[in-house]
Amino acid sequence: MQRDLQDLKILELEVEKLSNKSLSDILMVNLYQLPLGFSQRQILSIMLNQIVVFGLTLIISLPLTLVMITKTSYASDDPRLINLFIKIVFGISLGITLCWNIYMWWKTKPLKELAKLQNEVNKYNQVIAAV
Repeated sequence: MQRDLQDLKILELEVEKLSNKSLSDILMVNLYQLPLGFSQRQILSIMLNQIVVFGLTLIISLPLTLVMITKTSYASDDPRLINLFIKIVFGISLGITLCWNIYMWWKTKPLKELAKLQNEVNKYNQVIAAV
């Protein structure tokens, strides 16, 4: 790329400096503010993100549920207790995951316009690179 065209590119650091927001905040908007017209890559990214969040909530809720079950019941080999344990673990995990997604959606709501601006900057940089 020619030097004069290289100077026309808008760097990510410039966007961060001008907007006073980090690029990770802008990327987080793309995960939690659902744009229309997903690409396969975006859908895969969202699904993997949700799987990781749900897995982490399972890790958190498993010990909590074990403590609750052991404090309230003494029959550890009872099939009803195991069924109850699984329902409680998944219920707590789904609840935490849902609360997390609502919180992240609420947190990224003000950054939606900034994410649109970042997309426009990326398109502009692609045009400069193509020229």
